[in-house]
Amino acid sequence: MSQNNPSDLRRLFISDSETESDNGESGHAPIVRDSPIHEDNPKERDNPSELSFTASTTQITHLAEVFQSLITINNLAIISIKPTMITIYSTYNHNFNVHVTIERSLFSSYNFTSANPEDKLDDAEITLGVDINLITECFVSVVNTLKYEKSVSCDFNYQGEGSPLIIEFEDNNMTEKLEFYTFHLDNADLISDTNVRIDYTSLCFDFRVMPDVLTNLLQDLNQISTERLFIYVAEKTLNFISNGPIGTSKLIFPNDSTTPGDFKFTPGKNYDILQFEFENFFKVFKSVRMSSQCKIIKDSNGCFSIQLLCKNVPLASYPGTLITINMLEVDHDEFMIGWILNDSQEEKELENSLHPRQVGREEKESYSTLLPTTSTEPLINSFRKPQYVEVPATMEASERPQPTASKKRKRTEEVRNVGGAVEVPLFL
Repeated sequence: MSQNNPSDLRRLFISDSETESDNGESGHAPIVRDSPIHEDNPKERDNPSELSFTASTTQITHLAEVFQSLITINNLAIISIKPTMITIYSTYNHNFNVHVTIERSLFSSYNFTSANPEDKLDDAEITLGVDINLITECFVSVVNTLKYEKSVSCDFNYQGEGSPLIIEFEDNNMTEKLEFYTFHLDNADLISDTNVRIDYTSLCFDFRVMPDVLTNLLQDLNQISTERLFIYVAEKTLNFISNGPIGTSKLIFPNDSTTPGDFKFTPGKNYDILQFEFENFFKVFKSVRMSSQCKIIKDSNGCFSIQLLCKNVPLASYPGTLITINMLEVDHDEFMIGWILNDSQEEKELENSLHPRQVGREEKESYSTLLPTTSTEPLINSFRKPQYVEVPATMEASERPQPTASKKRKRTEEVRNVGGAVEVPLFL
């Protein structure tokens, strides 16, 4: 079943009313049938699909996490199956999309076949639409009852257009077989979204960040009720500016949590500022939380991309699941952009004033009256070579009278140390 001339992703899928069965079952519930779900016979199509796919894996937890990251964007998804990989695509509002690439090495068995033995399968592809939310619920329910990772195996089976997607879970005690509606696409080119895709020939910046730090930062932004998010990017600076009901806050990404990358800003500028609606931007949170590597990219067309590599799988041969999230910027708030630039300039001036050795001689002379406020040693030691100095006690303990009755009373008057190091507890 298909919609003619679809205008967006939702029109690619059959409506709820058309998927109801004769006994009143909703199309959004997984059902078990012996007959094909689609009423029309695939053999009667002009171009029938003769491709089929089967696979098996025990990495159910990993797949459940991947599917959970997808449903934050949209309940509907497009699955593209190729001889070497599976790609899952979902989009939101034509300005936000996600591509998930799962290599075939995640599966213990992976079969991509054709009914015609003469077909060349190198470029063959099976494309189908599914309700990824229903599939996610099934995987999560199985994960919640797992005793250990390899106790349950998962089998996938799809026999071409007109057939359901069959997912079967099996352990030593029982087998659970689920069939899900699949939807034919009139125009598979609609999943390309050329306007929300990185143009690698015109990159503005490309660098890596630590995903665990980015996860904590996104949590903080969410807790302070961020409404609009601004990202300030320079060669050695990555700041996240939050604007919301409590005002404006700036979260500075640690420099040691980023790696040097490529920066090609607009001529005459050594920075870039991005603006997003935080509600949409926060959709990346679950994907970032499960990732082990994270790369941030932006091109000159205003497309921003977060590329994540997820390797939380106990398989040495598996390179990892790649999650690519693309989104478009929103129109900039000129007032906030000006505030961010002024704040950045003031921060640079303050940094130069606190570290006069790092600026030119002329600038250093203008700050000659200032003492450094940060130092690896006490200020007095900054004027001489660091060394350990032993200062003798003013009185030997044996020379001091020690009345037994007054030991406790005079204990506080003893000279414990003179000139020694002082420890300042960090929890004050």
